[in-house]
Amino acid sequence: MIKLSFMTFVCPTWEIEKIAKFAKDANYDGVEIRVDEGHKHDVSSKSSSERRKYVRNLFGETGIEIPCVATSIQYGSADPAKRKENIDYAKVNLDLAADLGAKVVRMFAGGGIPKLTEESASYIAEAFDEVGDYAKGSGVTPMLECGHDIIKGAIEASEVIKRIKTSNFGVLW
Repeated sequence: MIKLSFMTFVCPTWEIEKIAKFAKDANYDGVEIRVDEGHKHDVSSKSSSERRKYVRNLFGETGIEIPCVATSIQYGSADPAKRKENIDYAKVNLDLAADLGAKVVRMFAGGGIPKLTEESASYIAEAFDEVGDYAKGSGVTPMLECGHDIIKGAIEASEVIKRIKTSNFGVLW
């Protein structure tokens, strides 16, 4: 069965209560929480444990799933410090997803580079291996978001996928 969700990117000025109510009233099955954008919903990796519990319960009480946390994380940079910063940020967002009951965290390849290279594909795969292994016991899967960024199609996606070693990884379009 296909489930219908929307991402909070389409309603950046709404508070979380309005988002949950709208999702229920409009018969959505889920809401993907977009972080990193300063949206009014006030859900992020910096949210307190109380806030996380509140949001999870709010959506649980309305019968609306939080299937995904969507991020701006990018792994393609040649700068090791930038990659480490993104890996660390991915880990706190994987923790956020687990606390919210989300099963997926969206991540990009990117990294401010103009196109995918063999070197950047290796960097991206190494990062996904690390964060995938980190999240293995949490029930959350890091996923490579494709279709824009430097992953334009199946050819670029396969260049990353073939390098992935972790079993906790996915791809979404």
